[in-house]
Amino acid sequence: MASHRETRVVYGAGVVQGVVLVTFPAASTIFTDPDEYDLSNTQYGLLFVPQVVTAITASLLGSDVRGDAVAAAARNARARGAEVLLARADATRLPLPGDAADRVVANLPFGKRVGSHGGNQVLYPAFLRELDRVLAGDGRAVLLTEDKRLLVESLQRTRGLRIIKETTYETGGAHPSAYVVVRSRGQARRRPR
Repeated sequence: MASHRETRVVYGAGVVQGVVLVTFPAASTIFTDPDEYDLSNTQYGLLFVPQVVTAITASLLGSDVRGDAVAAAARNARARGAEVLLARADATRLPLPGDAADRVVANLPFGKRVGSHGGNQVLYPAFLRELDRVLAGDGRAVLLTEDKRLLVESLQRTRGLRIIKETTYETGGAHPSAYVVVRSRGQARRRPR
């Protein structure tokens, strides 16, 4: 189980701030309290979108199995002037060589409005095997889901990965958690140079 657990109440774009904090913890020192600026969590979260996009688009690959989702992401990136490499790809067969991803952020199907618990029982273990293949030795992944028990159990059966942190959010009546995942001790691999 996670060695550290937090709960945050966020709305809309405030989830962006939370995911950024757990994905890029070194940046956390620049984040302050939205109340200090008399902003809502949504307004505060929106402040960070341009900085996040600028900081990571140089090496960002975005993918989705659905073509309409990839097209929507391309429109959003163009509207923000971001150059992002996008691909229609299955999360269980990513177009990456092994140990190539330093950071992975996945918004997994919750099994409610998108997908089903039965579908997740197949998807989650297959995705985690692929994550184990592509995640660099010192890499970090943030996996967002509301199908929490299934993700935790699937991770426990994936030898090369472990959870180091769980952050629970409340947004629109849903209570998803973001799990920070790293290589298991003794499983870190070094990339050939």
